[in-house]
Amino acid sequence: MRFARDELRRSENMRVIDLGCGAGRNAVPLARLGWDVVGIDLSIPMLRAGSYRFG
Repeated sequence: MRFARDELRRSENMRVIDLGCGAGRNAVPLARLGWDVVGIDLSIPMLRAGSYRFG
């Protein structure tokens, strides 16, 4: 997360794609830091769990 925080300071519009994001273990903290995150997973229940954690 330190790397992500440092990179975000370099630019305001940072985007990342999390392939196989599951329940958002990485995507959710990145989004909370201010990254524009797109999470992709084949499991609908895992995507729902991730969106619940973020919402």
